[in-house]
Formats: sequence, C-alpha cells, structure tokens
Amino acid sequence: MRLILTGAKVYTPEKCHQQGTVIIEGGKIKDVVRGEPEHCEGLVIEFDREDIVTPGLIDVHTHGYKGRAVAPDQAELSGLSFVLASEGVTGFLGTAMTAPLEELAAILAAGEECRKRVLPGAALLGIHLEGPFLNPDYAGFQERRFLRPPALSDLYFLLEKGGPIALLTLAPELPNALEVVRAASREGTIVSAGHSAATFEETLAAVRAGLSHTTHIFNRMAPLHHREPGLVGAALTLPQISVEAIADCVHLHPAILQLLFMLKKENLVVISDTLPCSGLPPGVYEVGSSKVEVTPDSVRTNEGKLAGGALPLPQALSRFRKLSGLPLEKILPAVTINPARLLRLDHRKGRLAPGYDADISVFSKDFVPLLTIVGGRVVYEKPL
Repeated sequence: MRLILTGAKVYTPEKCHQQGTVIIEGGKIKDVVRGEPEHCEGLVIEFDREDIVTPGLIDVHTHGYKGRAVAPDQAELSGLSFVLASEGVTGFLGTAMTAPLEELAAILAAGEECRKRVLPGAALLGIHLEGPFLNPDYAGFQERRFLRPPALSDLYFLLEKGGPIALLTLAPELPNALEVVRAASREGTIVSAGHSAATFEETLAAVRAGLSHTTHIFNRMAPLHHREPGLVGAALTLPQISVEAIADCVHLHPAILQLLFMLKKENLVVISDTLPCSGLPPGVYEVGSSKVEVTPDSVRTNEGKLAGGALPLPQALSRFRKLSGLPLEKILPAVTINPARLLRLDHRKGRLAPGYDADISVFSKDFVPLLTIVGGRVVYEKPL
C-alpha cells in the first residue's frame, strides 16, 4: 500500500522543503516533492505545517532505555527496539558494556538473530562492544574487573562464539591493541578509540592499522593539551577519523559541540549513550553492580560522576538546537546520514530520497515524536 506524508516541513536532511510530501511504497521512498501530491492514490497522513519530517534517526551508542537493556536476550532487545521507536529512533547499535567474554558473545549472538528479523520498532543494525579492551585508568562507569588486555584469541572467541561485531571500542595505546585493530578491521568491524590515554602518535599508528572512529569524544579520554594533543587532537584534525558526541549539553558544553560541528561536519555522529535506567522516573537504580541516580538531565554515580546519558537521541538533539541556535538542517545529518555513512549504509539509509529505505521520523515543532516508520511500516504513532 502506498503511504503519503504531507503538509509538514520535510528535511532531506540537508535541505528543507516547506510543506513537502514524502511518498512511500514497497518499504522504500518513492518520491519527495514540494507542496501537496497531485493525483496520487494511497493512504494520506496530513501534518501541521510546523511539524517536522526527517530521515529516521540512527543511534550508534545506546546501552538501553526505559528499563530495557542491551542483553543476551532477544526479547529484551525487541523491547528496546520498541521504546526507541517511540522516541523517534529508527535504527540503533545495541551497545554492550564491558562484561565477561561469554556474556559478550551471547549478546552478539542474540543481536545477530535480531538483526536478521523484523523487530517491533527500531531496526537493530548490529552490536557495538564498548570494551573489554579499555584503559583501566579511563574506564569510567565500565566495570574494571571485566577489563582485559587486547588479545587476538579473545577477539576470535567473540566472533566465532558470538557473531559479527559492528563496532568495537578499544584503547589503542594498550599492548597488542594494533594487532586487534588490524584483525577486527579485516573482519569488517568498525574500530573506535575510546576510554583511552592514547597519544597523538599512538592514535596515528592505530589509524594506519585500520582505526576510523572515536567513542564519545572528550569523555573518558586524556584531555587535549597544546603540547600533547593526544587522541582528542588526532580525532579533531584527522579526516580519516569520525567522532561520536553526546549532545545533551551535560557531557559537553554547547560551545564544544558547536566546535565539533564546525570541524568534523560529515564525520560527526551524535549519540545518546543512554543506560537501561535512562528515561525512568527520577531515583536511584542499579546498573550492573553499581547504583546510579537518575534525574531529568543526567545519570550519575554515588560520587556525582556522569555514568551515561539521560536523554534519548531526539531530546538531546532538540536541547542542543535550542542552546546553539544552529538551523536544523545543519545538525540533522549528525543523527541521520552521518551515522548511516559510519555503518556503511548510506546508500540506503539516512536520507529522504527515491530508492532509500522508508525509515522516517516525524516530530512536532518541539521535537515530540509523532510518527515513526521503519521499512515502510508504522511502528509508532503518538496517541491522540
């Protein structure tokens, strides 16, 4: 059945059509036009002229949300798929925190099964392992007892007993890390630097080995210094490296986010970094073996340190938009086509154009999710 979305502002994402129309057929985008459709049959959904139609939002770094977690359980991943769709997200990488190898392998296996099938909400595009090859001094909220030095045997165990790793975060300065970077890259894994004290030179060596991404830049890594730029300096200046940024304006000052948009452009990927307790009522919750306090703005440990993001991707983006004053067409690529490019899916996701997957998010002018479409299916509609 043909589905027609009309009346709202349509972002492609780089351009905005006032009162545009998106025509969906067979799970794909058939056309995007200005104004109302002419002589076009199908189910028409009309929106207010201030509403916003965008390519489906993609979150490459979420550990869970509203009580749902990235876990070795297909039902749990399916539940996470639905709650993310209710926030306007159409695709995500389930991000596993550091855990025993057997548990990580089980998460990979469950994730691969879910990736192959239609979920009730957002599509699971793969699994992101944030660890276990992290620098203990920059572990942050990751459980240090499960950290391991990089080893090819561990990498192959995860691949053989679990399944494909879409994205792997590691600390490139650790012994044998470059061997793991090379091997993981050969397997098609995107390798990212994070939770790291890598120097500029160590980062360059990792890039030559195949590293191409940075996990939540500035957070849990050695700070930028004018005589030792380190990982941050390398990520900001090397065009081969894309960067993640948590855009809730808590993890990073709005001015730093503006700087990232200026410097990295198409290589900037905005993430949520939400935890399973994010989005729940304010209070104290257990995550793994630790307790955290959830507020509307942040998730913090007992010591007051940030443990993860509190806001889902659209809300974080909306907050940054208000504080920065940047136009939506400037920041939308960071949650649509840029993450699609990172995942090597930009030939079919991340853009409203004929032939692309019909993954579409519709928001009110205040960024309240109104409608979420995945593969041409309506998976969420705001109750009247």
